Amino acid sequence: KAERSRKFTGPAKGLVVCGNFLLTFVSSSFDLVAMLFAPIELLSPVAGVTLILNIFVAPCIVHEKVHTVDLLSAAVMVPGLVMSIIFGPTGEQKMTTELLEERMGRSPWVAFELLVAVLLLACLL
Repeated sequence: KAERSRKFTGPAKGLVVCGNFLLTFVSSSFDLVAMLFAPIELLSPVAGVTLILNIFVAPCIVHEKVHTVDLLSAAVMVPGLVMSIIFGPTGEQKMTTELLEERMGRSPWVAFELLVAVLLLACLL
């Protein structure tokens, strides 16, 4: 049975836009703040854990079907996440607000944010 694509209209479309805005811009801002408190080597595996949790939470919230490839992907990710946390680098680079501001002002970061915004708008239109 082929899956139908869902078109959002009216208030639902506004909620989708707000949700994607929060996921795109607010979560990346929180990621930058998190780098002040922990090294990136610990933060990246947490993002992987989020992906794995989404596999199991999405069916409850939006009634998506979990496919075999999703479960296989999770099975491959878990050992990698555990190994990267246990055996990852222990040295820590001191992150300051000034350093983060300087990095956010670099062209690659600005280009990335603009690309994400354009792709988001393209998907919604």
